[in-house]
Amino acid sequence: MRKFFLLSLFFIGTFCVSAQQPRRLDQPMEVKTCNIRINANAFAAKTFVEIEYYNPQNVEIEGLTFFKLNPGQVITAFQLELNGKYRDGSIEEKWKASNAYNTIVGKRVDPALLQLTHENNYRLNIYPFAPKSSRKITFTIVQVLPEKNNELLYDLPITFLDTIESMNVNINVQGNLQLPVMQAGLLENVAFEKLKDNAFLSWKSNNVIYKNGIAFKIPTSKNEYHYWSNDKSGKNNFALRLFSDVPESFTPVQNKLAVFWDASASGHSRNIDKEISYLEHYIAGKHIMDIEFFVFNSKIRQYSKFNLRNQKLSQIRRFLLSIKYFGTTNFSVLDFSAIQSNVALVFTDGFQSSGSKKIKQGGCLVNCVISVRSYNVALLNEICSSSGGRVIQLLASSARTAAELSSQADNMLYQAEGKTSSIRINETLPIKSNNIFITGNADLQTDLLLKFGNNSHTNRLYQLQPNVSEDSTIDTYGIIQLVNNYEKIKKSWKWEEMLLFGLENKIVTERTAYLVLERIEDYIKFKIAPPKELEEQCAQMNYVYTSRYKRKEIKNYTETQQIENLLPDLNRKIEWWNKHNPEINKTPLWSIDEKPGNNGNATIDKTTIKNEKPVVESGSFIQLPDRNNSIAEVVVTSAFNVKRTARSVSTSVQVVNAEDLNTVRAPNINNALAGKVAGAQVRSQSTAALGRETMIRLRGENSLNGRSQPVYVVDGTIMPDAGDINSDDIEEVTILQGPAAAARFGPDGANGAIVVTMKKGRRNYNYYNAYKSYKLSEMPEMDYMEAIKKIDKDELWNEYQLFKKDYVNDVSFYFDMADHFFNKKLKEMAFEIIEDGIEMSGGSISGKCAAAYLYESWNEFEKAAAIY
Repeated sequence: MRKFFLLSLFFIGTFCVSAQQPRRLDQPMEVKTCNIRINANAFAAKTFVEIEYYNPQNVEIEGLTFFKLNPGQVITAFQLELNGKYRDGSIEEKWKASNAYNTIVGKRVDPALLQLTHENNYRLNIYPFAPKSSRKITFTIVQVLPEKNNELLYDLPITFLDTIESMNVNINVQGNLQLPVMQAGLLENVAFEKLKDNAFLSWKSNNVIYKNGIAFKIPTSKNEYHYWSNDKSGKNNFALRLFSDVPESFTPVQNKLAVFWDASASGHSRNIDKEISYLEHYIAGKHIMDIEFFVFNSKIRQYSKFNLRNQKLSQIRRFLLSIKYFGTTNFSVLDFSAIQSNVALVFTDGFQSSGSKKIKQGGCLVNCVISVRSYNVALLNEICSSSGGRVIQLLASSARTAAELSSQADNMLYQAEGKTSSIRINETLPIKSNNIFITGNADLQTDLLLKFGNNSHTNRLYQLQPNVSEDSTIDTYGIIQLVNNYEKIKKSWKWEEMLLFGLENKIVTERTAYLVLERIEDYIKFKIAPPKELEEQCAQMNYVYTSRYKRKEIKNYTETQQIENLLPDLNRKIEWWNKHNPEINKTPLWSIDEKPGNNGNATIDKTTIKNEKPVVESGSFIQLPDRNNSIAEVVVTSAFNVKRTARSVSTSVQVVNAEDLNTVRAPNINNALAGKVAGAQVRSQSTAALGRETMIRLRGENSLNGRSQPVYVVDGTIMPDAGDINSDDIEEVTILQGPAAAARFGPDGANGAIVVTMKKGRRNYNYYNAYKSYKLSEMPEMDYMEAIKKIDKDELWNEYQLFKKDYVNDVSFYFDMADHFFNKKLKEMAFEIIEDGIEMSGGSISGKCAAAYLYESWNEFEKAAAIY
C-alpha cells in the first residue's frame, strides 16, 4: 500500500509540473508553403496570399511573424484555417481585438490576430501552435498601381528567411497593355506570355529561397490611354489613365503687365530693392510697354498706370520707393478677372492676416514674387496654380536670372468634360502633369474631352473613348476610391475618422485589426462581429451583432436632440414643483431678432413661455419675474453624456464628484469608489488572493452569463474596464444600478453601469483669462510707454513711427500703442495700428484674438465680430 501511495504521488507531481510548464510566446514560425495570386490592370492590383506556417519545436508555441508592405497597399481580408476550413476574420477596433486575443490565449483556444504596428509594418499572431504541426492563413492586398517614368509598377515586398518547400505564383494582367517585364527579385528571369488582350505568368517551384520579393513593370507609349467605364446600379463610374506627350511648359503672350504690390505692415521684411530690380529686368526682357499697378493691403489702396512709350522705367522705381507700408494683408481683394493684362505679378511676403482666402481668378498668367525665406507655400500656389504660374523665389538667384526664368507657364490639365453627358471628377483641377490619372462618374457613358494649357490658352485637346472592358476579378473603381480616401485620412491625423473608416471598409489601419476566433461563445462574450458562417448559430443563441459606431452617433447627436429628449421629463418636473408653472416647448428660448435696427440683440421668444407676463420691456430686451426655484444637481445617465436633473430620474442613480472621489488616493476607480456608493461591493487583493484584479459588484440581479461586473462608459464609449484612467482626470462618476443601466446600455448594462465623465478644456478659456489679467494699468510700464505718454497729442503719430523702427517685430508694442491712441481720442489711428499688429503677428489666432479683445474693450463690437 505504501509503494502504491508513493507511486501515485510521483505521477501526480509529474503531471502538475508538465501542466505548469509555461507556454512559449511570440515564437518565430517557419514558412512551409506559399501561394500568391496577383490580378492587375492599368489602374489597380489585387493580391491574394496563402501561407502555411510550421512549428519546428517540440512544444506548443504562440506563433509570431512580421512583414512589411509598401505605401498605398491595404489589407482588406484575412482568414485562418480551422478544422480544415478557412474562417473569415472580423475587423474590430485594435484595442478590442487585442484584448480579446490576449484573454483567449490564456485559455489555450484558437485565435489569430493581424494588426498594423507602425507605418506599413504588420504583425501576425497565431495560437496555439502544436509541436511539429502546421497552420494556414490567407490575406488580401489591394493597391493603385503607381506610375514612374511612364511605367506602371507593381512590387510585393513580403519576403521570408526560410527555405520554402513549395511555392506557386500566378500573375494575370488584364487589358490591352504592353507585355509586363519582371524586375529584380524572385522571378527576375521569368517572362510573361500574351493571350489575346491579357498577359499571364504561372510559376511553381520547390525548396525556394524567397528573399527579394516579386516586382514587375508595365511599359507605356506616348499618348497611350486606358479609359475604363461601367454602369452599375445606374452609376456610370469611370477611371482614366493618359500618358500624353504634352510639354511640361510653354511660353504665353506677355505684352501687358499688371502688378499687385503688397503694402501691408510686414513690407519691412522684404528685400524691396531686389524686387524692384527683378521687375525692371522682367519689363525690359519682355519689352512690355503697358503696366498697371494695384497697391493693396486689406483693400486696394492705390491704382496707377504707366506707359513706357512716353515714360521712363526710373519713374516706376520712384513710385514703388514712395509706398508706405501699414495694415494687414488680404488677398481676397485681388481680382484677376477685372484686369486687361495677360500676365500679373504679385509681390508679397506670402502671408495673409485678414479676409478670406477666396481669390477671383481670371484669364491671365499669375506669378507670385517672394524675397523672404519663410512664406505660406500652399496659399501662394493656390493663387498661381489655375493660371499655370509659379512662385518666383528671388533669394535663390539673381534678379536678372529670375526674370529670365519667369517667362514660362505650366502646361496643365485645366478642364475635363463629357462630350455628350455631364461628368463629375474626384480630383481637383488643374493637374500639373502630362501623365493623367482621374476618376469620377457621369450621367451617361460618354467620351471625355481633356484640355491642356492654362486658363487663357488651350495647347492640346484630347477626345477619348472607353477602351477598357470590365474586369470581373478586380473592383477597379472601388479599390481606387478606397486607397485614395485612406491616404487622405492618414494625412489628416484624425484618429476617430481613421477608426470609422477601417470599420466601415473592413481594412487594417492604425486603429483597426483583424481577429479570428474558434468558439462562438467568444464572439458573444467579447461582442465581436461573427463571420457569415456563424451568424445563424449566433442568432440561435440570441446574439445578433450590431455595429456600434458610438463616436459617429455622438457626433450626430446634437444639442437640440438632447434638449428635445429631456423636455418631457423636465416639463413633468416643472409640473411637480408647481402646477401653475408654464411648460417649455421645443422652440428655442433665445433667438436673434434680425429686424432692421436691432443690431443683432438677443431677445426672448415670447411664444415659448405660456401664461407669463413680462414685468419690464425695454427696447428689445424682455425681463421676466425672478423665481426662487433652484435646479437640482446634474447627473450624467447616458452613453451620449446627456444630462438630466436628479429629481427627474426615477431609477437608482448615484453621483461621486472629483473631490469626493480623491479624498483618499486610490490606485484605480474601483478602489476609489469603495465606501462611497451604497450597494457597491469592492473586491480587491488580499493575503489569500495576491495579484487579483480589483472588481466591483453593484447590488441587483447578476447576468445569466455569470458575469457580475458592471459596464464602464468613459465619455460615451463603452470600455472593458477603467483601470488605466487617472483619477485626477475624472470630473465625476455616475453609478446606475439594475434596470436604469439596462435601459441605457442594453444587455451590456444588465449588471449596472459606471459612467465616467472626464475633465475637459473650456472653449477660449485661456485666451479670455489671459486677456482679462492684462491691463495696462496693472502691468509694468515698457520704456516706449513711459516715453509716449510724455508726447503731445499732435506729435503722437510721428513719434509712433520712430518707435516703430525699434519695436517693429514686437507684436505687443502695436496693441499697447493702439490702446494709448484710442484713449487719446485718436480712434482711426488706433484702428490702423491694430491692423499693423495683426499683420506683424502673421495673422495668427493669438494675434487676432488680442485685437478682438481690444476692440471689445473699446465697445467696437462690429470690428471684433468681423475678426471672430
